[in-house]
Amino acid sequence: MATRPEGVIESGVLVGAAGYGRLDTATRNDYAEAAAKVLIDVEQHLGKVYELAGDASFTLQGFADAISAVTGKNIALESKDQEAYKAFLTMSQGYLKALLMY
Repeated sequence: MATRPEGVIESGVLVGAAGYGRLDTATRNDYAEAAAKVLIDVEQHLGKVYELAGDASFTLQGFADAISAVTGKNIALESKDQEAYKAFLTMSQGYLKALLMY
């Protein structure tokens, strides 16, 4: 079970807690371009707030389906409630730290 693409593909399971909520994400390039524009002229952007999002929203199930389509591997979505997802992330972080120690 995983949240990062490499782990999702390896395990065949995407873990999340968004339920049927839709995500409106942008690419790293889009975020970088927005940051660069602000940094070029900081004075012009002081006190302003920008909301960055992608053009099309998707669900975690849609994301799992897209990974399946691209990789040819069946990816299941394991939807958790907030407490269970928090425990999963805490456990995963502890596991990663243990691996990095060796």
